Amino acid sequence: MLEAMVQLGRLLGRKSGESDTEALVKPMPNLVGKGKRFVVEMNIDTVRGKLTFTPIECEPADKIRLAKELLWIGNADGAASLQWTATTQNLSYLLSQTIPNLFRILPENSEVRDWLNPVLHSLMVDLGPQKKGSEERYRHILDLSRLSNIPSAEWENLLDKTRDQSDHSIRAKELVPELEKMVLQREGYSLSQVYLFTLLLDGKRVVDHPDYRALVMRNKVEAVFEDAQAGRCSACGKSGTVTSNLTRMKFKYYNTDKMSFASGVDKKRFDRNLSLCSSCYTACLAAEPFVMGHMSSRIGHLRFYVIPEIFGPVSDELDPYRWNRRAWNQVQSALNFKEIAELEDELALEQSVYEQGYVVNLLFHVWNNAELRLFNLVRDVPKTRFETIQEGFQRADRIAKLMLGPRSNNEQWNWRPDFNTIYHLIPVSRSNKTQEYRRVLQVFDAILTGQPVSYKLLMQSFAKLIEIRRFGRYDATNVEEPKAGYELARLTDDVLMANIVLFSLQDLGQLATDSPMKRRDGHLDTNHDVVNEKVNPEMFLETVGYKASHEALFWLGAAIASVATAQQKNGLDTMPVLEKINYRGMNAGDVVRLVGKIEDAFRQYKLFGSGADTLFRMHTAFAAALDTAASPLRWKKEYSMTDEEAVFYILSGFAVKRKEILSHRRKDTTKVGLDQDTQNNDLQNTQ
Repeated sequence: MLEAMVQLGRLLGRKSGESDTEALVKPMPNLVGKGKRFVVEMNIDTVRGKLTFTPIECEPADKIRLAKELLWIGNADGAASLQWTATTQNLSYLLSQTIPNLFRILPENSEVRDWLNPVLHSLMVDLGPQKKGSEERYRHILDLSRLSNIPSAEWENLLDKTRDQSDHSIRAKELVPELEKMVLQREGYSLSQVYLFTLLLDGKRVVDHPDYRALVMRNKVEAVFEDAQAGRCSACGKSGTVTSNLTRMKFKYYNTDKMSFASGVDKKRFDRNLSLCSSCYTACLAAEPFVMGHMSSRIGHLRFYVIPEIFGPVSDELDPYRWNRRAWNQVQSALNFKEIAELEDELALEQSVYEQGYVVNLLFHVWNNAELRLFNLVRDVPKTRFETIQEGFQRADRIAKLMLGPRSNNEQWNWRPDFNTIYHLIPVSRSNKTQEYRRVLQVFDAILTGQPVSYKLLMQSFAKLIEIRRFGRYDATNVEEPKAGYELARLTDDVLMANIVLFSLQDLGQLATDSPMKRRDGHLDTNHDVVNEKVNPEMFLETVGYKASHEALFWLGAAIASVATAQQKNGLDTMPVLEKINYRGMNAGDVVRLVGKIEDAFRQYKLFGSGADTLFRMHTAFAAALDTAASPLRWKKEYSMTDEEAVFYILSGFAVKRKEILSHRRKDTTKVGLDQDTQNNDLQNTQ
């Protein structure tokens, strides 16, 4: 990944002959809401003693250009850091700490320092010592009364409002936000309208001055190399002056917290494992904000960055913004199909221009207190791998349409799995803890790298999902609670999608050897997008690869669906037969006892005529799979399964049969007043 970041940073710096400082520019912050957007110039006229604000309208197409013009490099790192940057998204910094901090860190012979001198000593107010040392940075503020922005009476009222009653000192940290709010109100802005504020002194932008730009380079790069040593750069391999001080990087390229990562297990020798020359260090600094601003995506609640790396020489004509967007789109088209048509059109349009081989690094992460916390890094995924995944998922959709018919009357919902689908089938507790996402990240990593996916892990996840759905335990999970009345529809839809995922992984050759499933679909034509209007349970069993014990449970589930439908017709909308299933798990003995209860229900609702074939198939499969001589009753060794698996396969049969019944109902136009669950089969998918 380090080499990819250096390459990207150099591409960005090379474009249009950008200077080193321009290469450090970050994308503008995002704003919520609608309406016009601005960047605002805050000018201090030291001659007339006036403070004025000038808005510059910023269209989306202007954001990159204006970010460079205003040298937006972000605020100083960390919430407790002294803020000194002349362009900021936080107006309160410009009203308080930016000017004294900038004055303090500029060289004494700096012209910008001379500009700041009259402002600091004539147009700012010293509020006096603050009780907490961390609040000293708010001590100096612009005198907005003297600068004619706030009437004297309002100014005094504002000071009194934030005065400590015990010693009459002014609490600067409380005053500054009130000051910012008052200025914004008087100028007619809201923070949701303004991307950035930048400081001008007597009409001249501070960010344009060479002294300021030199300070940026010194702060971002040169200061890091003050204690540099001779060595070899880990990125480019050249010998020279290098540093291992990567503390200012947002991304962590190696671990400096554990001694085992240090050369010779010596805490002073981390540099032996990873060191950068000035050129590569600057390139990394330039790449990080670009990746964070332009190459970010998400799967469910999991955020990740897309970091591509080109193979071989890079053409001088290559536009890094367009090329990286193309790589991002390629990843999106495989991982998330929501905008697949639009993305494919864009990719086809640029195919001839940017047809270079590349690999992609996917950095799964969370931001916690302004610190990037790494969940998982999937390295060097080739472009062809995303194409393989995309084709496999599309093939699964075509086959599912043959087995199950359309997923819904709403054409936007299809059977095509993607990473969002998989994410919602693997329950996790929503938190910033890496271990909570371990299962889903293992699955993602395996699919992306072509490795086997554990059948056992998937089954454990599906069992947990079934419990959440059935018992309504949605709190603090990634499983979205459905609207009242749609609980069963969402459960059955999830079970069907879980089967499609299992089939798709088999089709990709990625279901691990711990899986008992074996596909038998050689006869299927998967090259044409044909929708079978009828549900075909037999094709489903053969294609997904159920063995005898699975088939027995499948047909048991189908029988339960027939009973549930009969109960609905008799006014029992809660379908009491569903309470006969132990959703936490059922062993072979539990299953046989359940069979007896279902056969009793068949007698009660006179279902033996219409359901005879289902019962025959069920008993035939049970005869092949059960060890009837064993005590207690158990599955034959070759057909063994966990108690949780048994519930999954029962519900799979229930879901397929339920879909078959409901599809027949939809075709019967004479029927009216269908139950809520039936109506919901026109899937209200919230994933």
